Amino acid sequence: MSHKDIDTKRMKIESAITETLEKVQNIFNVYDVSVHVIEDKEKIIPETGIGGFTPDSHTIFIYYDLEHENFKKNIKQEIASTLSHEFHHAVRNRTFDWTQDTLLGAMVTEGLADHFDIEMNKGKPKPWSLALSDSKIIEIEKLAGLEFNNREYNHSDWFFGSQEKNIPKWAGYAIGFKIVKEYLQKTNKKASELVSEPAEMFL
Repeated sequence: MSHKDIDTKRMKIESAITETLEKVQNIFNVYDVSVHVIEDKEKIIPETGIGGFTPDSHTIFIYYDLEHENFKKNIKQEIASTLSHEFHHAVRNRTFDWTQDTLLGAMVTEGLADHFDIEMNKGKPKPWSLALSDSKIIEIEKLAGLEFNNREYNHSDWFFGSQEKNIPKWAGYAIGFKIVKEYLQKTNKKASELVSEPAEMFL
C-alpha cells in the first residue's frame, strides 16, 4: 500500500470519526468522551478488521487494521458502527458500572449498543448478534438464566465461548440482541431512549 493510499484511508477514518461523533454526541447531549483511534492488528475483531473498548464513561478506544480487506472496503461503515456501539456503552456506564454488572446486565448492555448502531447507521445486525439459531438461543438462554443475577460470571465464557461449559462463541451478544429486540418491539422505543433502562426491565 502506497503512502498516498495510507494517507487517503486515514483521512477517511478521521472524517468518519468526526461525523459519527457529532451525531451521537447530539443524541445524548454528551460531549466529554475522548476517542483514541489506534492501528493495532492484535485488538481487532477478525471478521470486521476493527475493534472497540470502552473502559469507563469518558474514554473510547477504536482499534483497526488498515490492511484488513473488510475494513479497507468499509472504512466509514465500520468506524461509524463501532463508534456508535462504544459511545452507547460510555453513556450507559454513567448509570450502570459494567465492571460491577450481572450477566443479564452485560447482555442487555451489548444488545442495546448493537441496536443503537442499527438505529444510527441503518446497517444490518453484526455477525455476533446473529451468531445463534433460534433453537440454539432458546437452549442457551435457559442456561444463561441460571446466571442472570450473577456478578461473578465469567465474561469470556459467555461472550467468546467455552467448549468446557458448552457455551457457543458470541452467545452473550446473541442473547442480549434478542432480549433487547423483543423489548424494543414491546415498548415501541429506540435503543437511544433506553440507555439508562435497568436490565431487569428487559425480561
